[in-house]
Amino acid sequence: MQEILEIVLESNFLSGIELRQRLEEDCRLADDVRFSVRKKGPRLRAPDTAVLVAIIGSLGTTLVALISSVLQIAKEHKAAKIVLQSKDGRRIEFPADTPPAKIAQLAAIAKEMDGPVIQIQS
Repeated sequence: MQEILEIVLESNFLSGIELRQRLEEDCRLADDVRFSVRKKGPRLRAPDTAVLVAIIGSLGTTLVALISSVLQIAKEHKAAKIVLQSKDGRRIEFPADTPPAKIAQLAAIAKEMDGPVIQIQS
């Protein structure tokens, strides 16, 4: 049976729809990731209450490619950091300029998390 991972992607400078468009342009993700924009719980003063959910069917290289694409978007927008957080509060912060050699390690951590959320923060 194929493993499936659902990751919520958030940004404080791109809407869920904009983030989806950017990630869908990345041909490395085309076959193995489905994206869905979903409403987020109500927050005060939040202009965009939608988040992007990536449903990944092939966890190996696809998760690495997704994290690489998120890092590229973060660098292009001069974001300061990426936060990877699980439902239970486990949290890892890493800079947007994280070297490619570390991305596989981050993907392995994300794969083990319950309900991972990736936040791009400026």
